[in-house]
Amino acid sequence: MKSKRIPRLSPAMVVACLALGVALSGTGYAVTALPRNSVGPAQLKANAVNSAKVKNRSLRIADFARGQLPAGPRGTAGPQGAAGSTGAQGPQGNPGAKGDPGEPATRLWAVISSAGATIRHSGSISSANLGTGFYEVIFNRDVSACSYQATQGELSGVTGEVVVQPRSTNVNGVFVGTATSGGVSANRMFHLAVFC
Repeated sequence: MKSKRIPRLSPAMVVACLALGVALSGTGYAVTALPRNSVGPAQLKANAVNSAKVKNRSLRIADFARGQLPAGPRGTAGPQGAAGSTGAQGPQGNPGAKGDPGEPATRLWAVISSAGATIRHSGSISSANLGTGFYEVIFNRDVSACSYQATQGELSGVTGEVVVQPRSTNVNGVFVGTATSGGVSANRMFHLAVFC
């Protein structure tokens, strides 16, 4: 049997084969030979990085746009904080004491006729006309440190003045003076309230 002889490669053929091998392996070589941290956004194509190419749980909240991540469930309430300090009193002044439910604005009041008789009252009150336009009203407690308010009680269109002052000889009493609009003493019906 006659053997086949492998033809000898010419130098031109060797050079051509080497050139072909370098050309085919040049891309692979370039990728493995890139220096560290040399690829950045400018080298990446649009949409080149997708979910499959990102390591799971490697991204942080700062890597996402606002509103892209859903909010988690509401946490449990924290402990009660310490009470704050009391603020300064406002210009409206100190609030008054709160009364019992159903308590009237004042417990001491009376409606006195022009003759000095007690028409209506808050209880345990005596009254008297001591002279023209001069009355005495006695309550069942000390009213010397209270505030007094009296108004004329005539409904017939009679106008006049009313003044009230504490009675110095009896701490439970007040004097009430009534007069015409011209200041002349006159017997007038009046309403009296005492605020303590």
